Amino acid sequence: EVQFRWIPAHVGVPGNEMADQAAKEAAGFNPNADAHAAPPPEPEHVRTLTATTKTIIRWAMKYEWETSWDKSKHGRDLYKL
Repeated sequence: EVQFRWIPAHVGVPGNEMADQAAKEAAGFNPNADAHAAPPPEPEHVRTLTATTKTIIRWAMKYEWETSWDKSKHGRDLYKL
């Protein structure tokens, strides 16, 4: 017989409980909040993930290259391909 049991890892470990509490506060978690209450306001400074930043930069570079290529007067034979 196989039994699965959930064991809360942060319970009873002061450092882990403090980290868990800090994470909840950072995420805006409030156990006493009304389920239908308005969401908390957005912070003035929102962090952007590195992967997202790289994607945006790549898109901007590609867009700039395509725009430049479309307006270029050189290489029209290749452009027609």
